[in-house]
Amino acid sequence: MSLNAKVAEILYQIGEILTIKGDRFRSRAYNMAAQRVTALTEDVEAIADRGELDQIPSVGKSIAMVIEEIIETGQSVVLEELRNSLPKGVLQMIEVEGIGPKIAMRLNEELGITNIESLERAAKDQKIRVLKGFGPKKEENILKGIAEYRNRSSRFLLGEVLPIIQGILSYMSESPDVRKVEVAGSARRRKETVGDLDVLVSSLNPEAVTERFCGMKPIIRILGRGPTKSTVVLENMLQVDLRVIPPESYGAALQYFTGSKEHNVKLRTIGVKAGYKLNEYGLYRRSDDSLVEAEDEAKIYEALGMEWMPPELRENTGEIEAAMENKLPRLVTLEQVRGDLHVHTNYSHAIDPLEAMVLKAIDMKLEYLAITDHSQSLAIAQGLNEDKLLDQVEEVR
Repeated sequence: MSLNAKVAEILYQIGEILTIKGDRFRSRAYNMAAQRVTALTEDVEAIADRGELDQIPSVGKSIAMVIEEIIETGQSVVLEELRNSLPKGVLQMIEVEGIGPKIAMRLNEELGITNIESLERAAKDQKIRVLKGFGPKKEENILKGIAEYRNRSSRFLLGEVLPIIQGILSYMSESPDVRKVEVAGSARRRKETVGDLDVLVSSLNPEAVTERFCGMKPIIRILGRGPTKSTVVLENMLQVDLRVIPPESYGAALQYFTGSKEHNVKLRTIGVKAGYKLNEYGLYRRSDDSLVEAEDEAKIYEALGMEWMPPELRENTGEIEAAMENKLPRLVTLEQVRGDLHVHTNYSHAIDPLEAMVLKAIDMKLEYLAITDHSQSLAIAQGLNEDKLLDQVEEVR
């Protein structure tokens, strides 16, 4: 996790607890500051060194002091004091889909629920449905939310992981001993969630690569360290595995560790029928074990009689057959997106004004934009009342 991401995460947590405590003004201030820090294009520490933290939009002097403390100590006294002021279990409960701050407080006060386990027990014992405003359907949804929470707790959303991936790739590629570096596994296939990261490096000097990898700042624990494979844990508890591959077999390793398992099994089956064997070291002829290809991933697919396919398609859902017939679908690119149908402005809970959103859309060459600010039915988002809505309509016109 980058320093900017860590600062933003702590500011978001402060904002979240302030929302629970009903302090909407300060909650909004911290959430807006967190969004601004997330959007920074330079290291927040560099801004702090210049004494310009309070020049970041939405960051006043008090929040700037909180940011300085996070940079210096990695923690925030404000956050710790707020956490200690909450009833036990409330913060954990609001991680469950469908349970907001008010509901979490009610469940704690009326049923004495202090953790996910007691929440699940109360739902299964049908104690939640009898509370005013609840019912069997709400209780059922809570149980579904708990199941999703437990699955999510062992995995990371792709959006959370992508900035970390970019940071690792940039850091490793700066080494003269790194010829190529790429992330493999479900992250390369751009799955919604990622369990851990597999980083593959092509190098002739694995010891130097390992030394650099294990010296990354966000590492809190080294689980294993060897000449060609190392495993570390980052601050956010994401496990990252490094594999250092000789350049001559990098393509085969990248194909193998990208997966999916189902895709690879199908590929190996096709290879066997064609007289080949395929593994993480290369594609070989079965007759004499001679190497066909190992260095270039695309050439491995070509040797098997198919087009190279984007990792996003490698799930054994027909992509191999399509590749053999040169009928692979083309993935949508960012340049092909024509409009955005879900945009918020500072009329409700977002930061930027309507005009700024429109100018950004024009800059991105979008053809249309839908403003979807919240109404007063979502109080936590400071939704529009009738007067504000009419003002916005007039501005749009």
